[in-house]
Amino acid sequence: MQKAFDATKDMLQREILNTNLNGKEEVKVYIDASKFAVCIVVTQANKIVACASKVLNPSQRRWATIERELYAAAWGLKNMRFYLHGIFFLLFTDHKPLLGLLTKNEDAPNNRIMTMILATAEYSFKIDYIPGIRNILADFGTRFIDESEWDKPQEDDNEGLHQLFSFQVELPVHIMKFLYDTQLTEEDKQELQKARVVYEQRGKIIMVIIRNQQLFYVPCSVRRPLFWHLHKDLHDGSLKMLQNFRELHLFWPYMSKSMDEYLSQCICATKKNKAPHKYSELKHIIASHPLHILAIDLYFYANRLYFTAFDVFSRFCWVKEILNKHASVVLEAYLEFCDTYAQPSLLSCDNGGEFILIEQQKIPHPSEHPEANGIIERFHEELGKLGRVHSSLPDEIFGLLKIQQNLLC
Repeated sequence: MQKAFDATKDMLQREILNTNLNGKEEVKVYIDASKFAVCIVVTQANKIVACASKVLNPSQRRWATIERELYAAAWGLKNMRFYLHGIFFLLFTDHKPLLGLLTKNEDAPNNRIMTMILATAEYSFKIDYIPGIRNILADFGTRFIDESEWDKPQEDDNEGLHQLFSFQVELPVHIMKFLYDTQLTEEDKQELQKARVVYEQRGKIIMVIIRNQQLFYVPCSVRRPLFWHLHKDLHDGSLKMLQNFRELHLFWPYMSKSMDEYLSQCICATKKNKAPHKYSELKHIIASHPLHILAIDLYFYANRLYFTAFDVFSRFCWVKEILNKHASVVLEAYLEFCDTYAQPSLLSCDNGGEFILIEQQKIPHPSEHPEANGIIERFHEELGKLGRVHSSLPDEIFGLLKIQQNLLC
């Protein structure tokens, strides 16, 4: 076992020493996390370019599996920033839940995960899944680490999240660095041709002429990294980011649409621009006259199903046994109530499918939260009590309930 380990380690070291990143094509990155360590491996054309491992501190070892896997991505990309920043690459993981976390625009479950997602936002990549048995290189780096490499956690950052961001440790990257030595792809040429934009190569950068003004063209491959570089400090909104790009004389076709797309993937911007919950104008169930608000529901008692109605203002109740909860059967029971008494102004009911055929303005309540229509639920509770006391079915004690209206609340 030791000989195999030494041989593999020697081959890895020799391959790394003899391979450099050549261009931006076929860059693949593999990440993995075990209970004690994380690892990242950068490859190009099936050859290892660089790799790194890190031992997790005691606090990080208590994280959930998805948090350790996400930390492998965030820490690994930060560690390999020299190779990966500003280029597009494929990121492979053997943890499927990570795909949805990094591709879907959803709220992060906690601040720790949000921090790590934000740390990966400045890189341009597509994440994909591979089975664990094929993720050999990254898995090897998480399990075979020399004891001398076990580090101690920093006192002011036990979880190691501060290390994922540059803060002011590194010199700021100049904007022009993104544009130097960038070749136009077929996608860029088709986009410029479709927008009818005239462009020309000037030295190491590409210029376009828009309304007699010379602007710097931003190719597709560097738009996302450049956007994140300008967005990550203040997390400005779409209009402000568009203004910042125009002040820097940067351009690409359909900039506004791209800004909205990139911004929608930033959790901070999503939370900041989240519209407040729209409350219904009919917030309070307060009736001003009889049959102003009629609460209706279905009540199951002694293996029988009943349609129940309760007038909020007068406390008048009505019970009718029905065969099933089909919408047509419920509608028939409701129409019988209206023919006998009168049609109410408003209905208070849940949003279940059994009430869908009743064409009357409703105050809807979630069907999974019956407490929202509490007045009819308390009526059902009282109905059950009286049924057990008198050994009668709900429709049989209907007359008794009309006498005892003062007991209902």
